[in-house]
Amino acid sequence: MMDLSFDLNALAYEEVKLTALGANPRFSVILPLRNHAATVADAIASAQAQSLAEFELIVVDAGADDGSMAIVEAAAALDPRITIIAAKVDSLSAARNAAAAIAKAPLIAFMEGDVIWTKDKLARHFALHRVQPQMAASYARIGVHKGTATLQETSGAAANWRASSLRMVDVLGAYPVRRIGNLVIRQDWFRRVGGLDQTLFYAGDQDLVARVVEAGGLVQGVDATLVARPASMREDTPEAQNIYANWLEIARRYLPQGPQSAELEALCCRTAARHALRMGESPVVALNFIRRGLRLDKSAFMDAPMRTLSLILCTLASFALPSVLRRKIFA
Repeated sequence: MMDLSFDLNALAYEEVKLTALGANPRFSVILPLRNHAATVADAIASAQAQSLAEFELIVVDAGADDGSMAIVEAAAALDPRITIIAAKVDSLSAARNAAAAIAKAPLIAFMEGDVIWTKDKLARHFALHRVQPQMAASYARIGVHKGTATLQETSGAAANWRASSLRMVDVLGAYPVRRIGNLVIRQDWFRRVGGLDQTLFYAGDQDLVARVVEAGGLVQGVDATLVARPASMREDTPEAQNIYANWLEIARRYLPQGPQSAELEALCCRTAARHALRMGESPVVALNFIRRGLRLDKSAFMDAPMRTLSLILCTLASFALPSVLRRKIFA
């Protein structure tokens, strides 16, 4: 367990000091915002509490209508490192691309409105990039949080993190980055590969990392849990079938058909089944993904036997549970 509490009084820097910190930022933190009123204050506070304070925070109003932007505006009034832009965009990827176009720092750290960073998140990534200046992007282990009290690493994060640079099989398989709020990328590499694909509704970060790897870029992991996702999932999270469809599109772009594609698709089916349970979808959806994964490559699907057996048993048990209770139990 890791302490994630924030001393908000310690964040009351003098404006002159904050302006100086943001004048030549080491990081451009990019946060597109669409209805995160309940969580965005904690997300921004976790950025402001960073031990490496030389960053700019670019917040993109991507159509928030729940009061989220008022919270950001209040924070920006006290912290000149925060810039707010209103972008007429139809996707969060488009919002991130718009922010990246005005980013000043050599490193881009993506943030999400419901994700919390530990206090040394930026410092740990900066240290890794300084030691390996040829590295294109980095990520860390990821955990879960309930409010800002504690962070606990997930079993999946422990199993999927890699000590060596990611290969395409890692990107399209276990994908240890997990979500875009866990990704740091050099700005020159972001521009080199064309930014985020705005046609993908889900997994734009996975596609971005795939393009970096395809172009010969090194993507390395920080051996620490630095990012925490919420324990529960948002109502607007894509359904499992959408995740699967997006993976198929990404795999079509970068992976030739053959035994390896069947192996990686089996892993995607396992992820989709787990996602369906967490979202409270019909257990039939999860069961169908389990069946498909086993048919595609039983060995790959069962490569983490205890976790996968637990998934199968939970899926069978969920037939007796209402959707609301399934979401609460499996989140």
